[in-house]
Amino acid sequence: MIGGEDGRDAGRPSSAPLFDFRSVRRLLRRHRLFIAIVCAICIAATVVLDRLTPTVYSASTRILLDEQAINPFGRDEIFSDLSLSNPAVESQMQVMRSPYLLSRAVDRLELGENEEFMAPATTEIGESIRRLRDRVFPMFAEEPPETTPAERFQMAVEKLGDNLRVTRNAQTLVIRLQYTASSPELAAEIVNAVAQTYIDNRLGVRQETAQRAAEWFDARMAELNVRALEVEQRMERMSGGGGDALDASETAASLQRARQELQNALAERARAQTDALRLRALVESGRGLRGVPSTLESDALQTLTEEANEVRAELALALQASPTDSAEVASLTDRIESLESAGAAVLNGLLQDAEARATETETNVQTAQALFDEARDSSGGSVTNAIDVELRSLEGEARIYRELNERYLQSYLEVVQQQSFPSTEATIIETALPPEYPDGASLRELGILAFLIGLSLGAGGAFLRETMDGSIRTTSQLSKSARAPVLGLLPPATSRVDEEKEKGEQRRLPAISVPKRRVNYTHEVIALPENRVSLTKTAPQIYATISAPLSAYSESIRRVNVEADNMRSLVAGDRALYPKCIGFISDRPSQGRSVAAANYAEMLAVGGGRTLLIDMDWTGLYLTECISPAAHFGLAELTAATSSIESNEAFWYDERTSLYFMPNRSMDKEATIDPGVFDQARLKSLLHALTAKFDNVVLDISPMAHSSDAAGFSDVVLGYVAVADWGNTRSDSLAKELRRAAIFPPKLLGTLLNGVSQRELDEYETAV
Repeated sequence: MIGGEDGRDAGRPSSAPLFDFRSVRRLLRRHRLFIAIVCAICIAATVVLDRLTPTVYSASTRILLDEQAINPFGRDEIFSDLSLSNPAVESQMQVMRSPYLLSRAVDRLELGENEEFMAPATTEIGESIRRLRDRVFPMFAEEPPETTPAERFQMAVEKLGDNLRVTRNAQTLVIRLQYTASSPELAAEIVNAVAQTYIDNRLGVRQETAQRAAEWFDARMAELNVRALEVEQRMERMSGGGGDALDASETAASLQRARQELQNALAERARAQTDALRLRALVESGRGLRGVPSTLESDALQTLTEEANEVRAELALALQASPTDSAEVASLTDRIESLESAGAAVLNGLLQDAEARATETETNVQTAQALFDEARDSSGGSVTNAIDVELRSLEGEARIYRELNERYLQSYLEVVQQQSFPSTEATIIETALPPEYPDGASLRELGILAFLIGLSLGAGGAFLRETMDGSIRTTSQLSKSARAPVLGLLPPATSRVDEEKEKGEQRRLPAISVPKRRVNYTHEVIALPENRVSLTKTAPQIYATISAPLSAYSESIRRVNVEADNMRSLVAGDRALYPKCIGFISDRPSQGRSVAAANYAEMLAVGGGRTLLIDMDWTGLYLTECISPAAHFGLAELTAATSSIESNEAFWYDERTSLYFMPNRSMDKEATIDPGVFDQARLKSLLHALTAKFDNVVLDISPMAHSSDAAGFSDVVLGYVAVADWGNTRSDSLAKELRRAAIFPPKLLGTLLNGVSQRELDEYETAV
């Protein structure tokens, strides 16, 4: 028996492995075509998506936010550096993403007018599909809308923000800017422009702050000079107001004149030194005409500054209009350089004049101080104490104003120096270069990934198909479902072996020698019916055991006979002529069951036993249609309560095999079925009568899912043989129907697996 459990194996301990790798390998090999198709679909989808996905390039640059104070002047800066805490770094990242900074970058590169930048990303295949769609469905064609320069500028800002990524390297002070574009050069140019715009913005903020501070200090120094002059005028009036007390003395008059000259000399020195320091700071700053404040009283410098600003505006317009016109740009640049040179010469001349005046005023102060001391010593204290006290108070106030003026001047110099030194807390530490390769993986890498994904999906689908299949495809599955041994395989009617043999000469049916029958039966023998049939001319698969007695099909049928004889010997005991009634069953409609029953009956008939084959398949009628399609009487008419037909009229006889056959019912289209034929008592009574007349009775019983005949005839039938169709019969359905009909071994002699040869079964199980 195939797949049966031997008693010797019952005592052996079963040690099943936790995971059967061989069965998994066989499963995968069985579904290798499905897996290959899934892999091919994944690879094809990957190739199509790769062709439809635009090729883009990403360039990146890095900016370091350095909070170290770089002060080359040896003093504190006017405005404090940024404290680079985590919130501050995140704020700077938001600044880099801000529309203001992006708009400056767009304006810097004129991206609103760059067709390469503004064009939507697409591919040749995508563009071809779009043109085909517009040609086939013109109503879906989309024309590009007309936009104003302002709208294009806003669209450029939005596109720049969509494709720009600003990230931070962990908790460091390094910020990474990455931009994705359709060309490597454009991506590198844009990301570098954004980084430089951020640096320029930070530098511009510092320079603007320093410029405002310088202008503020310049205004405060002018105010102090005015106040100092006012104090000196008050001192002059005070000296004049005390003239009535000094008119009587010429010494007092000379003292008053010496004091007045000393005050004038001090005021002139302060103004000269202030002008010299301011001019020196402007010259040393290196900013040229751009650093000249509006409060500087020099018509020549103001004229040069205004002219230089106009030329710079013309240069900016020329760069926007025709950046490739190098002649015009060079001409304007030369004009700016000449104006700067003229401005530097004027500043140097003013500085020399201011330094000369400062030297002259210093000499005048020393001379006036000596004259005042001489007049004071010669007066002998004739000046009244009240006037002296007032004068000293005014001198102290003037000194305070001078000190404030000097401090403001010192701060002014610091601001101008810091304005001229371009330092920020941000530094570009990595400049973006045009990337050599596009973003994403290559087609080869994507193909390998798609193959692995397809392999995984295919393997998963194979396991899912195997799990959800539920059909019987192996002998072990059939044996487990029926809880009975597998007696053999029933290969299909045209197997590979048969096809190879059919290529040769026409097969000849073997000669059949029917043994001489014994006459001394103890029971009645029916007469030969008048209906004759030749099985060799009806359906070839029905006489498989006759035409190929050495085939695997015939061997499986013989095993059924062996099991039936063993059961008969156990039940009959000493009664050698005990009738043998065997039923072939299945859970669903099956032609293989009917063919197996016919072949089994033929084998018994050829063996010499009086054999009757009854078609009890009320729904299929396969045997009736194949053997006796012109039958007018059958089992239904013979079992009817009002039946008046002779029993011989319901039988058909094959002279070649001596097989008797009883159709299911009349094949007349107008024939009806009496419900009384389904009475189990009548059917059992008929079967008892037939088993008394025949040595062997073979029943082709209706499917168990459609009829209860298998369960009802259990006490009449010697044994059942369950037939399962390979790949069609579900294991759970067969097990359920056998349990419902209460058919178990030994009543269930065994099972047959129909529709597969041993070679095909081995190929499936081993997945060769």
